[in-house]
Amino acid sequence: MPKISREEHLVGALYDGLLSRQAWHQALTLLAGEIGASQCGFMIWNDLDGRFEVNDQEGMHPDFLRDFLNDFQLLDPTPAAAHHLPAGEIYVDQRHLGANEIKRSPFYQEFLGKHGVGSVLCAILARETGRHSLVSFQRTSDRGGFDAEQEQLIHHLMPHLQRVAKLRLQLDKVESSLALGNQVLNALGFPVLVLDFSRNLIMANSAGHHWLAQPDCPLAGKRAPDIQTNVRALLDRASGVHAVARSTGFYLPATATSAGEYLLALPLREPNRHVADGPGNVMLLIQRAGWSPLPARQVLSDLFRLTAAELRLLEALARVHQLPAAADQLGVSVETARSQLKSVFSKTGTRNQSELAALIMQLRLGGSTADGEAWLSTSLSQALA
Repeated sequence: MPKISREEHLVGALYDGLLSRQAWHQALTLLAGEIGASQCGFMIWNDLDGRFEVNDQEGMHPDFLRDFLNDFQLLDPTPAAAHHLPAGEIYVDQRHLGANEIKRSPFYQEFLGKHGVGSVLCAILARETGRHSLVSFQRTSDRGGFDAEQEQLIHHLMPHLQRVAKLRLQLDKVESSLALGNQVLNALGFPVLVLDFSRNLIMANSAGHHWLAQPDCPLAGKRAPDIQTNVRALLDRASGVHAVARSTGFYLPATATSAGEYLLALPLREPNRHVADGPGNVMLLIQRAGWSPLPARQVLSDLFRLTAAELRLLEALARVHQLPAAADQLGVSVETARSQLKSVFSKTGTRNQSELAALIMQLRLGGSTADGEAWLSTSLSQALA
C-alpha cells in the first residue's frame, strides 16, 4: 500500500473529528503539533459585542483562558489587523501586525508574554454577518514565529478545515437542542416515550425508561392478554396502522405492584406526511391515576397547536358547560364558537365529543375528575347539535 502523506493523515484526522468531540480535539492537537504550536482554539468573533467565544480549545492553560476571556480579549489586536482578510486566508501576526506593533501591544506584553506565548497564526474559516470563525494557533516565545512551510500546510488544509469546522458548529447546535429537549422531557416528571408503528422504542425520558423496566409494563408483554390487546390497539390507532392516525387514551388498571395509569397516545405528525405514506410515530404519555394536573393550556397549545381563541373556548366550556353561554362570555357568536370547536376536533384528531372529552380528561382541563367528563361530553353534544 502507498505510504500516507502527512497532509492525508491530517485530513483524515479532521474528518474523524465529525464523529466525536474527542476526535475533533485530537485533530486540533495533531494540527497544532504539525506547525509547532503549543496550543490552539476554535473561536467565534462577534461584531456586536466585540468579543470572542471559545468553542473548542486544546493546550490552553485554565489561567490563560481565564485571563483572555475576562481581562484581555478586548485588547487583542487580531480582529482589527485581520479584518480585511477574506475567509480562507491566514493571519500571521509578524506579517500583518508587525514587530514594532507587537512590542507596543499590551496584549502581547502584559498577557501573551506573561503566559510564554510569542506568536499567533489564525486560519480565517468563515465570515458571516456579525460573526467570524477562526482557528488560532499560538507558539511559545522560544520557538520564534511561524514559517512559510507551516503557513503553506494550513493553506493546503484550509478547505477541509473550513468544511469540518462548519459541520462541527452545526452538530454542536443539534447536540445542544437534543440536550435541552431531554432536559425538558425529564423535567416533566412522568413517563414520555416515542415509538414507531411497530412499537419499537425511538426515545424516552428518564421516567419513561424507568416505566419500561417495571415488572408489569404492558409494552413488555407482562400484563393479561386483554390488556395487551388494548394497548396494541391504542398504539395502532395513534400511529395510523389501520386508518387515519388519531389521538386516543386508555386506562390501565392497577395491579398488586402498581397504581392505575392513564395511557395517552398522540400521533407525531411529520410535515407534509400523508396517509398514503403509511403509519407514523407515536408519543405515549403515562400518568398515574390521581396525578397532579399539568398546565393543560400549555400542553394543548404545544401538542395540538390550538390557538389562543380555541383554548379560551375550552376553558369557558369548563366553566359554564353550555356553548351559547361560553360564546356570550367570550363575546363571540355561537357560530364562531361552533367553528372553533370543530377546529379543535380537527387538530386533536378526535371525531366526536366523546373522544375529545376522553382526551381532555387525560390532560385534566378544568373541573374535577368525578364530573369533568360528564359535563364536557354533554356540552360538546349540545355544541354540535
